[in-house]
Amino acid sequence: MASISFLTLSTFLSIAGFMPPPDDILNMICAWVLLAWFSMAVGLVVGSLSTASESVDRVWHVISYLFLPLSGALFMVDWLPKRVQELALFIPTVNCTELLREGYFGTRIHAHYDLSYLIVVNVALTLIGLIAVKRISGMVEGE
Repeated sequence: MASISFLTLSTFLSIAGFMPPPDDILNMICAWVLLAWFSMAVGLVVGSLSTASESVDRVWHVISYLFLPLSGALFMVDWLPKRVQELALFIPTVNCTELLREGYFGTRIHAHYDLSYLIVVNVALTLIGLIAVKRISGMVEGE
């Protein structure tokens, strides 16, 4: 829903002249796909764990709310001190957000991201999630 809203509003505002068009739409699409992949992989892991334990389901809601300020949506990595920048880039969503910003703003900002790290994390989480789903699927009974 957020993607459709963003696409609709940004297209309308760009056509109306209230907002400049993105600098590099391919970077923006790449960032969106990588973020969607990360979300899917985390969903597999958390879904499997919450099926196995009801407490994971309860704790995950709190963790997801606490994760928002760390996700990269509320800050730019370039604003942070050098040591904190390195730590922030360990959070996969920060890399996605920075790539998205670079796609929109281009050279007007200095984006920091590591695509190879992000892809390795996504592959690892996907494999863990698929293994977890396979294991938990034998324990789930239909209603």
